[in-house]
Amino acid sequence: MKRITTILVLSLCTVWLMAADHFSLPADTIIYLEDKKIEVRESNSRIKVSVYEQNEEGGYTESEKVFEGHYRDGKSHENRVHSRNLVFTQPKTRAKNRRRYHIDPHWAGFSIGFANLFDSHLNINDIDGVSLNSGRSLEYNLNFWEEYVAFSRFPVAIVTGMGLRFTRYNLDGIYLSKIDRETVVVTPGRHMDLRKSKLNVTSLTIPLLLEWQTKGSNWNEFYLSAGVVGVVKMGGSSRVRYRDEHGKRHKIKEGGMYLRPVSFDLQEQAGIGSFVVYAKYSPLSAFEKNKGPEVHPVTLGVSFNF
Repeated sequence: MKRITTILVLSLCTVWLMAADHFSLPADTIIYLEDKKIEVRESNSRIKVSVYEQNEEGGYTESEKVFEGHYRDGKSHENRVHSRNLVFTQPKTRAKNRRRYHIDPHWAGFSIGFANLFDSHLNINDIDGVSLNSGRSLEYNLNFWEEYVAFSRFPVAIVTGMGLRFTRYNLDGIYLSKIDRETVVVTPGRHMDLRKSKLNVTSLTIPLLLEWQTKGSNWNEFYLSAGVVGVVKMGGSSRVRYRDEHGKRHKIKEGGMYLRPVSFDLQEQAGIGSFVVYAKYSPLSAFEKNKGPEVHPVTLGVSFNF
């Protein structure tokens, strides 16, 4: 390094000498480079080059001179007058290979959440005659497969996969029944002591999420994701348990219920490590148009990733 830096200084001086026929420098020229001061003085065909290093007080003094060269009539004389190394730092260049990120997707796992219903005005529960026992209306998700496409130069990935969803709406004081090719809300009469009423829905889910994450150890990795989850209905039924005026127990199960066969949710989630908090809602009604109450599913829950 010492030889290289010395050669650089000498080369600079040589360039000045060779160019003397084409242009002339001022008699005294001073150049400041990093913490170095370079003085070039010319008199009577003699060129003197001195290099000073900044002292602790921030000034440049003769005692801090680290190099001196004399050039006259094609002859040169150099003298390193100080024991310090003559080093000129080079500006840092941008690395050709940028940092590459490794992505761990967060879809596969098990989740549980509180299921509810809302209308187009964002009113929750007691919508279009449908009243829920919110504390007992739950959704379970078993996401058994995931795949992703990562952008190696950014901590971002597109995540997809597949899962099963089991939603249990616990109805409060009403039940659903198919009447005249439509799902209607029924309020039981005096002869019917309603003990339990549920709407069960089983679905296949297919996500398309954009995930961003920071990279740390497995337990403190933070991530955000958002996107669309396709929902394909696999089954749905209304289940009712009641007692008649004589105390006799009865069970009613009706399938179909004119639930929408294909729908989608908008989902957002945030997590650290394997723990995730998620929220989702559907812009589409849970039932087919004009064949049931105008209600939209919404869920807030937690997930534990595999």
